[in-house]
Amino acid sequence: MPIVSRKERRRNARSTRPLWIDIDRVPYLAENWSLSGILIRDQLADAAPGERLHLRLNLDPFTGSPFAYVFARVVRCDENGTAFALCDLPPRVFDLLSEAMFRRPALAR
Repeated sequence: MPIVSRKERRRNARSTRPLWIDIDRVPYLAENWSLSGILIRDQLADAAPGERLHLRLNLDPFTGSPFAYVFARVVRCDENGTAFALCDLPPRVFDLLSEAMFRRPALAR
């Protein structure tokens, strides 16, 4: 479910649903993500704020779920992790992530 709080100032709600990100063929699991950005717990040594990277997003690599390639800008890289702002999401990718974020788990139906 999306994370929403009164103190939250982000444009989009955050989700903790699993999202795998491949950067240069190295997989990372998102700490949280939204329709406008991603946070991974790892501090990427080679990432510099402002740098634009090509990411592969995957909702479930074990079942062969849909995946997408996107561009993201490094917002920050510190001891709290690496944060990315997604750049120019294609409509199909936006729809895929939106459905994944707001779809209820099977047990909650």
